[in-house]
Amino acid sequence: VVDLPGTDRKEPQEEM
Repeated sequence: VVDLPGTDRKEPQEEM
């Protein structure tokens, strides 16, 4: 999981 800056969401690191 990656902690997205500027948000409260955490999403799985799939594509970049």
